[in-house]
Amino acid sequence: MLQILLMSIMLILLATFNLAADFFQFNGHTTTELTNWLPVLLTPVVVTYGIWIILYVLLGVWIYRQTKNRHDQQNLTLRSILFSISCLLTIAWNWLFHYEIYFWTIIVQFAQLTTLFILYLTYGKTKANWKEKLPISAFFGWSIMVCMFNVALTLKYYEWSGWGLSDPLWSVIFLTIAAAIALHFRYHYYDIAIVIIFVWTFLGIVLQNRMDELLVSAASLFLCGVMIFGIFFIKKEA
Repeated sequence: MLQILLMSIMLILLATFNLAADFFQFNGHTTTELTNWLPVLLTPVVVTYGIWIILYVLLGVWIYRQTKNRHDQQNLTLRSILFSISCLLTIAWNWLFHYEIYFWTIIVQFAQLTTLFILYLTYGKTKANWKEKLPISAFFGWSIMVCMFNVALTLKYYEWSGWGLSDPLWSVIFLTIAAAIALHFRYHYYDIAIVIIFVWTFLGIVLQNRMDELLVSAASLFLCGVMIFGIFFIKKEA
């Protein structure tokens, strides 16, 4: 019961902090203002961030379902610790992001992704339990996409030269790597949720760039098609 209470408190803290950061100013800026203050081509349209509402609901359902697994105390304790740490790291990232300490946001975010991945692995690779891990899959997938944006923004902030390659070309490279990650989880972990999160974010990038950055928009749409194809046709036996 203590594990369920801990996870519930952490989810409430996460939602409260994120919503406060969106609707009020931390260090003089809202989250939306900060995500758009530099011309980063991997920035999705603002409505894309509405996925957080769905994530809160999914994670709330996930915590409720843990009450039915109280007989498995070892797994429940491990998952409660990992989930709580991931929430705290997400809050820490958002705080650092608002205070424009971008180098440390990368370190904290990689720590958060590692924690979420370990939590994700507690469900194994079997196809049968996809419903149980779906909220964690969605949270993990969205965190990967936020990390990709955060890396791009940090490089832009520190005026990285790009080793002679243009911003649009690097954006396409990042998007291609992200699509490969999505297909990896689709094939090896039977995971459709992560792919859907990636497609959602890619479409947000298309809507943000439109015809102004045709290469990025075209690549995003093409990779969306590849990932949707992967949902239906990239399979292996369970």
